[in-house]
Amino acid sequence: MRNDKLTFKPSIKSVTFGIVGIIFFGAFTFIMLSNKWTVNEETNEIVGSIIMWIITLIFLFFTLSNLVWLLNTKIIKLNSRELQIIKPLIFLYKSIYIKDIKKVYQKKYKIKSSFKGQSLNVYDGLKTIVVLKNEKEIYINSFDTIDYNKFNRAIKQLISSKSNNEFEPEDISTLNKWNGVGWLVFAIFTALIIIWAFIIKPRT
Repeated sequence: MRNDKLTFKPSIKSVTFGIVGIIFFGAFTFIMLSNKWTVNEETNEIVGSIIMWIITLIFLFFTLSNLVWLLNTKIIKLNSRELQIIKPLIFLYKSIYIKDIKKVYQKKYKIKSSFKGQSLNVYDGLKTIVVLKNEKEIYINSFDTIDYNKFNRAIKQLISSKSNNEFEPEDISTLNKWNGVGWLVFAIFTALIIIWAFIIKPRT
């Protein structure tokens, strides 16, 4: 590997999923908080209010979870001397010297959801696990990173050259760049419908 620094930017899918998640769950949170709650006459008012607050807090939790996801968006930089992980939205920077890396290996990475008790596969990809000499692990996955294949090859070749071990590239031909796009389009479409039906339309 040359001394040139390789830069791997966040994937559009990951950033968009975070934004859509904030809009989707944020819209429900806004609806719950901006409308007067009406409790069924047969239901105790206190119990009804508690249930409504629980539902609202669930939506708020998922809104904040997606916000945290988005804020943790990473830019990866790699050269012959160090691996840099930058989180620009929260101004965090981490530098790892190549000499401090013990090994690098790859595993499957999946994002799953569930509907009516059935498990749904949202995304099926790969993740690179960087194990440091102090046994700490750093995860970089194909969902969050553009040119993931290139990153995986580059860091493995680099570690192999430093340790004088023969490098054997893994078969990663099954990684599909369109993986997860269908769910992303569905999420965007659903979020827009919710915003129009419950927020924009009632105000017109």
